[in-house]
Parts: sequence; structure tokens; C-alpha cells
Amino acid sequence: MEKKLQHFNDEMRRAHRHSLLLAFTTAASPKEFFGFDHLAVAAIHYHHRDLGNGMWFRLRDGRVVCEMALPADQDMRMYDRGFGHAAG
Repeated sequence: MEKKLQHFNDEMRRAHRHSLLLAFTTAASPKEFFGFDHLAVAAIHYHHRDLGNGMWFRLRDGRVVCEMALPADQDMRMYDRGFGHAAG
């Protein structure tokens, strides 16, 4: 479990840093940028059926947020299985 949470934290930090470099945000932290922390993440998707490769955070409450901190389609069928989903 800890390894999965560390992965979520690392990916959020990477996306936040990228957005800072592109001057997309001035948020001081990933939590400030996304509006949630890595503990709220249930899985990360890396492919969207219509949009291709990218990164989408699926939250425990069902919301999906892209790597640019924007809301995204919640339909599970639009994404790859994702990192962090339980088997089964």
C-alpha cells in the first residue's frame, strides 16, 4: 500500500512541477494545485480512449482530474485499467 501511495505522490509532484515550468500555475504545492492530496487518489490512468496518452487521477470519491488539474470524464470505460486498481 505504501508503495502505491508513494507512486501517487510522485506523479502528482511531477505534474505540478511540469505545470509550474509551463507557467500554467503558481500553486506552491501539488495539494494546492490539484485541490486534494495523494491520499485521495484511488488510481492513475495513463490512457484515454479518445484523447490518447496522458495522466488522469481517479479519486476515491469517483471524480477524475487530469494532470492539468481539470475535471475529466468519470466513465471507467474511457480509460485504461490504471495503476492502483485492485485486481478482480
